[in-house]
Amino acid sequence: MKYLFLFLAAFWAVVLVFSGCTLFSLTETVEFSMETEDDGVSGCTQAFDVFCVSSPDLEQYARVEGGCRSIQFSVPRNYVSAVLGYPVVDGFRQRPVGAVYPYSCQMDVTGGFVAEVLARIYRLSEGGGVQDYVARFNWQRLYDECAVYEDPWVLDMDRIVKSIAKGSFRKSDIQIKN
Repeated sequence: MKYLFLFLAAFWAVVLVFSGCTLFSLTETVEFSMETEDDGVSGCTQAFDVFCVSSPDLEQYARVEGGCRSIQFSVPRNYVSAVLGYPVVDGFRQRPVGAVYPYSCQMDVTGGFVAEVLARIYRLSEGGGVQDYVARFNWQRLYDECAVYEDPWVLDMDRIVKSIAKGSFRKSDIQIKN
């Protein structure tokens, strides 16, 4: 009887400890920092419209006011997420800074291009299976190849998105737009 009591006490202690633990959580809160530029007028950074796209069915939005250099999103564990921060200048969104999580939490211009590629793949996908595919794709290598260009937005994004979506992507698909 003594051992049964000790076993039950130990069991409930373990349950209580792990019930508040994030070990079993399906999401995690991640802070993303933004590369910002001076707006040239007030010395402050501009506002950002920030999107976090984690799957075809999960997209989050937040508005970040000028001066703020980071934002937190709750992202699904073991999912590849595109985080895009669009600077808003005179009411219009500019090219985004971004990051592909879990590979980076630092949003920059090259990350914006690569995150936009991932977001388009999610937004254009029909049905399941896309999450497994994007989890296996080498996003870090795509980032490294795009970082070679001073402005990655000169690249043919449609070609890159289509070849990744078809599963036939090669380094030679990274080309400057015609």
